[in-house]
Amino acid sequence: MAKFIFWNTQHLGAGSGTEKGIVLESVLAQIFHDHDADAAFLCEVTSDTVLGDATFSKSIHYKKKGALGYAGVAAPDFDAVALERFPVPKFDDVFAAKSHRKGGNEFTRQSKRMVVAAGNWGGVPIYLYHANASYRAAFVVSWVAAALYAEEDGKFILVGDLNCEPSQFKSEIDLCAREIDPKFHKQFYRCYGGDTHNARTGLSKTYDWAIAGGEVDPGVEVTAIDLTAALRALNLVPKNGNPSSVLSDHLPILVTVE
Repeated sequence: MAKFIFWNTQHLGAGSGTEKGIVLESVLAQIFHDHDADAAFLCEVTSDTVLGDATFSKSIHYKKKGALGYAGVAAPDFDAVALERFPVPKFDDVFAAKSHRKGGNEFTRQSKRMVVAAGNWGGVPIYLYHANASYRAAFVVSWVAAALYAEEDGKFILVGDLNCEPSQFKSEIDLCAREIDPKFHKQFYRCYGGDTHNARTGLSKTYDWAIAGGEVDPGVEVTAIDLTAALRALNLVPKNGNPSSVLSDHLPILVTVE
């Protein structure tokens, strides 16, 4: 079994100020302790991000333009976890049809951000993706999920800020795969555990969740983590009485792989 955290940190780096980094590192350490997690994977980090003994360089920047990227740290000492870019194949190579969205068949023309492999956890290959915050989100997430299904023979977990609801993914992937399987969604488990965005103004969207290939044992659980307990344990007083306001507009999620 493995447990890991995914968290959209909302621009973590030197530009976000020292308080945010200090609080976030402390909260992650508390989450590691409270939930017995093995690692944490983060998005929206920059090359000047430092967590524990890990300093993250430009090698973890997987956005086509700009500085935002991914980072991985192992518990309990915040050792850096190696991440590797996954080159997503062309749309027509994945779905045997031309893209039905304007922009063409090249993934890098449709997605602002790249996909990364985070290694095997609980015997399952884990991939990370921070999808476009746009109407294309379910489209690009479906593209990635189908590509990983082929790459890993149906045994993988894709986790991230997918910027779409699980129901949107179900509809979009069937549309993408209409030429090969009009009910392609049945090849995937949609794993989610409550709303995660917008944590600052009142949760209303389930954007941070996981997709497991059909060959993965269905014992994959995703839980949105309430930050209140972690902050209280650390005697940290949040701004405006909202625990999330000092950290991010997303809650972290705990992914458990049986």
